[in-house]
Amino acid sequence: MRVARSLRIRHYRGHGIHSPFAYGIARGICMHRRSLPRTGTVYSAVIKCGGSRREAGLVQALYAYAQCTECSIDGEPAVRPRDTQADGRAMEVATGIAAAEAASPYAYVTCLLAPARNREWYRYCRTAAKRHEGMGIDCRDALFLFRDNGLNREHLKL
Repeated sequence: MRVARSLRIRHYRGHGIHSPFAYGIARGICMHRRSLPRTGTVYSAVIKCGGSRREAGLVQALYAYAQCTECSIDGEPAVRPRDTQADGRAMEVATGIAAAEAASPYAYVTCLLAPARNREWYRYCRTAAKRHEGMGIDCRDALFLFRDNGLNREHLKL
């Protein structure tokens, strides 16, 4: 795991990232970890389910950046869409293997919190990233798996 951390430096500031969407996440969210949001509905819900402030800030910032309209954490709704007719983007946040396997396959983005928390969870997150057919972004504190046909199929480690 220590060697894997040192290999992340290649994408840290956006170098080598060819997707404008992923470049925006690297430059706008991951590089500004000290100025991540400390408020918000998603932020509060992640803190309440046991996430750290850094994880909660990353998830809240991505929720706003990806223009998601609803969010659920471990299968429980944290943010519901205002308009029930709206076809918005959904975010699923998982803190464990059971919640990750039960996540909706139709969510726009699935967030796996603290991928390096323990060996079993780390292996599950690594396998999930390999099997994922869309873009995956590992920000150390959270692993984001996007389901968008317009994004490149790649896995970035920031």
